Amino acid sequence: MPTFKQNGSRSQTTAGQRVVLLDLLTDSHEVTLAQNNYRTRTLGEVLVDVGPRLEGITIHYRLADRTANFAFKVGASWSMDGNSWLTYDLVGPINSDGQGISSEYTDKTKFGRLLRFEFATTDGGAVEHGMVSVMAALRFYQGA
Repeated sequence: MPTFKQNGSRSQTTAGQRVVLLDLLTDSHEVTLAQNNYRTRTLGEVLVDVGPRLEGITIHYRLADRTANFAFKVGASWSMDGNSWLTYDLVGPINSDGQGISSEYTDKTKFGRLLRFEFATTDGGAVEHGMVSVMAALRFYQGA
């Protein structure tokens, strides 16, 4: 089974599947740098050995108190060796206050041995900000 070193992780198992919830951001005050393009950073630790049993990823998010041009998106990157990473978007851009749940991402060709989550903000060329919470729900096949 995959190794999770993330603070704020929880899991439950039902009907042959295990769901792990990872709190990636909780009420984080995000401020942009007036660059008019996406600025990306990694959220949490690299997850090890997730690919073989991972069935899907769903992102739960909340945005509050955003200023005019603040937006964010959440992505993931996978790698076999930790040297070369391939990135893909899971949800976004989110550019209005509220909460939501993404569609489940199930492309197993992008669930490599190593997996990390990424968070990117943009601002339309002005310093902007918002309060952001992000949680990832990872669904694993338990098998027999």
